[in-house]
Amino acid sequence: MSTVENWSPLSRFISTGWLLVWVAVGTALLWTSSAVVGGIYLVLWICQFVSCRHLACTRCHYYGKKCYMLGGDCARLLFEQREPGKEMPDDVIIGIWWAVVTLFPVPFFVVWSAWTELEIFLVTAMGWHACHHFNDCRRCLNRNCPPNAAPSEG
Repeated sequence: MSTVENWSPLSRFISTGWLLVWVAVGTALLWTSSAVVGGIYLVLWICQFVSCRHLACTRCHYYGKKCYMLGGDCARLLFEQREPGKEMPDDVIIGIWWAVVTLFPVPFFVVWSAWTELEIFLVTAMGWHACHHFNDCRRCLNRNCPPNAAPSEG
């Protein structure tokens, strides 16, 4: 696979757009049954986005640059750059955050027997994860990211 220094506007639009749709769909579907649960989910997403910009993006190749999730751009606005490299505690926390925003709604939909909502949510969330892994990760130059599927250099 070839790698790119900067993400095309179309690539950024698709990946970031799909991520925003995932957040909006998950929040809206939860909100229809419980405004409190929907609000908690939105707050979790905001916390995830900000903390992952610090934990991942401040030590990423794309810090201060355009990337497919607006991470490099946002991280520079919020945090100082950190030394690149694998940071196991940071990487574990990032993985936990992604699991939380992906799995948090599932038990609520199951308890509420909201099967259609669960299906819509899972298609949206898993679709983004698949696009992210099979497209974005393979083109990304951040070799310090554990899920980065790009071939190593050298």
